Amino acid sequence: MPGESTYADVLNTLTEIPFVDQKSFNKSVPSQNETGLINWSNTAPQSLSISGQATFAGDAILKAIHFTASYEHPLESLGTVIDTFGEPNVYFVGSSHDFSCKWNRIIWLDEGLEIQTFTQRAEEDGPHLSGNTAVRSVVYFIPQETLEEYLRNGYGISESNYRKWNGFP
Repeated sequence: MPGESTYADVLNTLTEIPFVDQKSFNKSVPSQNETGLINWSNTAPQSLSISGQATFAGDAILKAIHFTASYEHPLESLGTVIDTFGEPNVYFVGSSHDFSCKWNRIIWLDEGLEIQTFTQRAEEDGPHLSGNTAVRSVVYFIPQETLEEYLRNGYGISESNYRKWNGFP
């Protein structure tokens, strides 16, 4: 649980999950002035691939946990996420490193939830979004009251890159 679980809690949980590849861990322990990370992947077949990253504040408390998946899961479409959590607050459109692909970060500040969608073909404003848009990754973070607070806590980039969610285009 972001805001509650400690570095040791997360590491212990990950070592108990049979499909987490114990050899894949890349860890940096948080210190007073530095954040800490735990990165991992799993050993399941490609159709069940999942990887993750847990980020910790200097006090060793979980700040955010990010899952990238390509398997069936409860939040597999944007429509399912909206049905479950309501309308998001904001979204961000980004480009891949070669600018040929676009992706969206869609954020529910008060739920502490960010999802990412991705597509090979996209309009200038980003991927066309619908209820069937596939979720490619999920981030759980400590709920925030405002976009400014979210950005100040290191979850995102410049506020000018975010757009208010006004429903599907």
